Amino acid sequence: MRWLVRVLGLASVVILARLLGPEDFGLVAMAMVIVQLMESLSDFGVETALIRDKNAGDDHFHTAWTIRQAQFVVIAAVVFAISPAVAGFYDEEAVELILPVLGLAIALRGFENIGIVNFQKSLNFSKDFKFNVLTKLLTIGTTITLAVHLRSYWALVLGSLSGSIYRVIASYIMSEFRPRWCLRTWRELWAFSQWVLARGVAQFVNQRADVVLLGRMTSAGSLGLYTVAKEIAELPATEISMPISRAVLPGLAKLVDDPSRMGRAFLKVIAAVATVVVPVSLGILVVADDAIRLLLGSQWIPMVPVLQIFCIFAIFMTLRGIAGNMLVVAGYIRYSTYIVWFQAIMFLAFAVPAFRLAELSGMAALHAALTAIGFVLYVLFVARNSTVTIKETLVSIVRPTIAGGVMVAVVICVEQLLAQPGESSAGILALNLTIEIMAGVVAYSSTLYLAWRCAGRPDGLESSLVDHLSFSRKSD
Repeated sequence: MRWLVRVLGLASVVILARLLGPEDFGLVAMAMVIVQLMESLSDFGVETALIRDKNAGDDHFHTAWTIRQAQFVVIAAVVFAISPAVAGFYDEEAVELILPVLGLAIALRGFENIGIVNFQKSLNFSKDFKFNVLTKLLTIGTTITLAVHLRSYWALVLGSLSGSIYRVIASYIMSEFRPRWCLRTWRELWAFSQWVLARGVAQFVNQRADVVLLGRMTSAGSLGLYTVAKEIAELPATEISMPISRAVLPGLAKLVDDPSRMGRAFLKVIAAVATVVVPVSLGILVVADDAIRLLLGSQWIPMVPVLQIFCIFAIFMTLRGIAGNMLVVAGYIRYSTYIVWFQAIMFLAFAVPAFRLAELSGMAALHAALTAIGFVLYVLFVARNSTVTIKETLVSIVRPTIAGGVMVAVVICVEQLLAQPGESSAGILALNLTIEIMAGVVAYSSTLYLAWRCAGRPDGLESSLVDHLSFSRKSD
């Protein structure tokens, strides 16, 4: 589901980048960061609380829906009220017009049926797939249609509004649960949600404070380059970590009474995630120049160095997310909150100096460094509060790291062999990119296989793939 949704999203970004300019993306990013700030300041994580609680009943769902509805309505009201001040802060009049529409989109989301949480809680990912893919298709189609006709940032804004409408309608069609206003179990939800709220504020600082600062310190065009680079680099994190988390969170919750089994499951998951996210992120890093020229156009070339730094950031962000799930399920969400707050404080302390030192690249490098430190801290806390050791966690990601390094070296050599003087045509760029990707796939997969054989063929993603291929050959 997540891969299909992201492929659709990536295709829409490519199309929209051709129809709209960096300034359009930058203006919407300025407004969206305020909406996301309001969400972080009032996010009680009621969906996560429902998934984690094996005994959650109808009253818990009714209460969660009531809390979430109030949350989004309040956010919308605040966004309406502060839109003039935000426009003044950025010195962009368009932001004052964008924010009220985004606020309306948020208010509508509050009416989404809370019953769709049961899709994930009960591991019914067939319905989860249909709900998310259908609404994504409708939203993308609407946004692109608007972009063709409007050729302005309003296509992105109205597309976001349409997405909220589609999700509300689809949620009541696909889930038989009918929420009603209720606050009977708010105390039970609050015992968990208070930590989610505290962590959410810090996560906003880590994820979006850079956009706030850059919106003030640089132009809308530069901000557009930065945000698109970050979004592309985060593809492996969002589209590998998020779908796995949707299954791992309720899955690990069922193993909470068996710490040893839960620990083994965690190691298998983080090893599998590293096996996929490392080559994808490093692959984007090493072919970034040719890929951006071919897919987005020459006006986006200045974002290549920023994109490459964010690719390193994405690897650590993905692995950190899996370790964070382990702490949440094990009942140690407060430790996760401490780590995220540490990162947030460090980012605020060093963001401006990093920008002055290296501008957009400096801001991206600060993100990458702090995320790597955060991952190490997560590993330490997981080792302290579970049966998993630090050595076991690090060993689980060694083979993908070695194979990823070999892949990067091979692709760089191939790029040098294919390099030609002057500007290459789209056809040459496409051919070169195809060859580079194929060389990277061969280099990574063969090195990973050899490393797995040298390690004694341990149980993991590699063994599962080998067993699957062996079974397929026998079947044929």
